[in-house]
Amino acid sequence: MADRSNMALAENLLTLGIAVGGVRARVSRDLELTPQQVELLCSLSHGPRSAGSLAELLACDKTNITGMVNRLESRGLAYRDRDDEDRRVVYVVLSNSGTDVVREFRMRSYEAITKSLGDHSQEERDQLSTLARKAIDSISPELTGLLGPAPRGPQPQRSEEHDCSRTG
Repeated sequence: MADRSNMALAENLLTLGIAVGGVRARVSRDLELTPQQVELLCSLSHGPRSAGSLAELLACDKTNITGMVNRLESRGLAYRDRDDEDRRVVYVVLSNSGTDVVREFRMRSYEAITKSLGDHSQEERDQLSTLARKAIDSISPELTGLLGPAPRGPQPQRSEEHDCSRTG
């Protein structure tokens, strides 16, 4: 009996991942980004990261990160900044425009998911939230806090010359 129950749990969590991935994909597409680009931007909302740490967090090759950062940089959503002490180390930093995109992604995603769960009571939604957090913490603790809470304001810029959101 426990095996069937565990199999059902695994199947339901995998299916939930696909369903939530669909929301993420639709919202990303509406923002003219790929889901992977949005994941990268969201991970930067907690501070600058090296390409290697982004590759590890997003479970992809470092060369994929380079291409994504190039595309995000060309749109003014992120930029590269060298470490002051070790010039070989390069960090990827979220620009002010990138912060706005992350906020918009979160708002649209939250609205879509909340609307989908509208038939459930607040108590059921609270229970689901608690269980989802426990599952994330158990399965992938490195993802804890990746998407929440939304940044309150622009990310501090390490140097003004790299502010990709400036115009003129």
